Amino acid sequence: MNQKSLKAGSWLKHMLAAFLIFGMAFTGFAQRNTIRGTVVDEEGNPVVGAFVTVQGVSGGTSTDVDGRYQIDAPAGSTLVFSFIGFRTQQVPASNAANIVLVQDRTSLDESVVVAYGVQKKRRNATSSVLSRTSPQRRSSPVLATR
Repeated sequence: MNQKSLKAGSWLKHMLAAFLIFGMAFTGFAQRNTIRGTVVDEEGNPVVGAFVTVQGVSGGTSTDVDGRYQIDAPAGSTLVFSFIGFRTQQVPASNAANIVLVQDRTSLDESVVVAYGVQKKRRNATSSVLSRTSPQRRSSPVLATR
């Protein structure tokens, strides 16, 4: 073989490798979808600060003051919607435009809110604890309204 044919073969291999690398990169980008929607409660009020994540992937986003979110997710993935006091929902990304979160009334009875965090059991609290029964919670004034 002569020198010219070796250079042509080497050049061809490099071009083929470059096309394969760029082709795989664009294929990966093509499979990601931007999903937009809103998260509301059972009464239709926006849920501000609800967490929206892609199942099995770290990171995510949260809803804005109108309950809207936007997240990039791979095709065929599942979105997880969660917020304190509501049941966590897992929804296929293709059906995740508008989500209604349902209140989880049992989870609020199990938490103790303290100035430095939330503890699950009262016996673990290292400071004073104020008890409120369910009727007292229902009659408490609303601090913020829409």
